[in-house]
Amino acid sequence: MKPLYRIPLKKKEHSFEDLHKIVAAGADKLRQKYRLAAPLHLANPVLLGASKGNGSAPASVPITDMQDVSYFGELTIGTPPQTFTVIYDTGSSNLWVPTPNAIDKAGCGTTHTGFTHDDSTTYGKNCTTADFNYGSGPVSGFYSEDTVTIGNSVLPAFTFAEMEDVKGLGAAWCQNKFDGICGMAFGALADGLPTPMGAMVKANNLQENVFAFYLGQNEAGVSESVNSELVIGGVDKDHYVGELTNVPLISDTYWSVALDSLKVGGKSIGSSGTMAIVDSGTSLLMGPEEDVEKIMAALGATNQDGEWVVQCDSVPSMGNLTFTMGGTDFSLKPEDLVLGQQDGLCILGIQGGNPFWILGDVFMRPYYVKFDWCGMQLGIAPSKKKAVKTTNAVKAGSTETTDVVV
Repeated sequence: MKPLYRIPLKKKEHSFEDLHKIVAAGADKLRQKYRLAAPLHLANPVLLGASKGNGSAPASVPITDMQDVSYFGELTIGTPPQTFTVIYDTGSSNLWVPTPNAIDKAGCGTTHTGFTHDDSTTYGKNCTTADFNYGSGPVSGFYSEDTVTIGNSVLPAFTFAEMEDVKGLGAAWCQNKFDGICGMAFGALADGLPTPMGAMVKANNLQENVFAFYLGQNEAGVSESVNSELVIGGVDKDHYVGELTNVPLISDTYWSVALDSLKVGGKSIGSSGTMAIVDSGTSLLMGPEEDVEKIMAALGATNQDGEWVVQCDSVPSMGNLTFTMGGTDFSLKPEDLVLGQQDGLCILGIQGGNPFWILGDVFMRPYYVKFDWCGMQLGIAPSKKKAVKTTNAVKAGSTETTDVVV
């Protein structure tokens, strides 16, 4: 049996001021991303997308954490392979990467990698136009076909998008580490195109038709980095505690489940939302405004310029935030909600303004989540957090320092 594919990861830090901007912008981005998700009824969960046996061992794709804000990993396209850094996004279903021209027009210099299809011997033209609209903004280009490799899963002649215009993502894209997006949701959101996970399942090259995220996080006061990864084709039992609890999906579009109730400190606060979507491409928790205000009042948080904050010394005494999904309680400790701190003030990774709940990385860090493609369910268990020692290593031919596990 082939071993899991693992790579040491590095992390980009953000200032406290940057976190304020990221959290403030997060609500608008999520509303835009899910603007077409309706109607939202458990009895008829019809969701519209925001964008037009035998097998090898599980493949692991490393995921990098930008100050616990967004995670990204690598894949390759073409022959010989060209490597790209992408966000593995369970809230969308298509794969796209930029062209070199798109990077130039966005003014990003050499901070990103564009796909040069003339350099690939397996490239095939498609010529159909591609237009996606993410929470950050629109991107546009054209579809192409080429060999795509995700982990150790090879997808010949896979249809993906080459984006010629990514200016809709804003200037922040140039400062981020990801080149494109690899959507991991279902075909209903893919405009009739094959989805990356669907193609891997169809190719019958996975041990199990599942993938799972482990999102690492630095513990308070601990400088050692921790590793994060996406495992495709199985799970890594070393990344979670106990057994996975299965929660059935309520649609075959987003990874959405029934939300039974909300509790803070063990006390029910009710909820105006009846559904939760687990979204690896989202940094925050976001829910109905009424729900969030009740939660923040119970936690003693205040709203400052659109972000919820608390005095850090009060965090240990705050109650747990519990989501009951599929009849099972999943609790977040107060410290799980904290994105960053400065001068005794902690900013919380939660926002209101959505008719249903979106459980992003704030939920997926304390919980290991298995996405069962054919079983139509999520498997959730507490993550096993462990810091690892690191040493500084310099890449050959460069002066860039990266953290390497030893």
